[in-house]
Amino acid sequence: NCTRDGECYSDHLCIWGQCEVSAVKGQTGSICEQQRDCRADLCCAFYTYLLFPVCIPLSTKGRPCHDPRHRLLDLITWEMEPEEALEHCPCSKGLMCQPEG
Repeated sequence: NCTRDGECYSDHLCIWGQCEVSAVKGQTGSICEQQRDCRADLCCAFYTYLLFPVCIPLSTKGRPCHDPRHRLLDLITWEMEPEEALEHCPCSKGLMCQPEG
């Protein structure tokens, strides 16, 4: 088990909390601190079962999502959102975050 890349051997990265060889920074499950640490189709957010943020796919239909405070921001790409890790990822392209209920 790992909580950061430095806990793994030099040729391994911490992916989903496990040291893995042949892993690439920015891939799904890799540790991140900011949005730019992840590939463009992923976001840096806290994963339910880990105590640290990882790169995860954008939210799909029926999944919790990051909802900007201002509806105008829904019209702008999510890259304009804060750089730090989020609680939930923004929606996948073509979807909008809706209030629950």
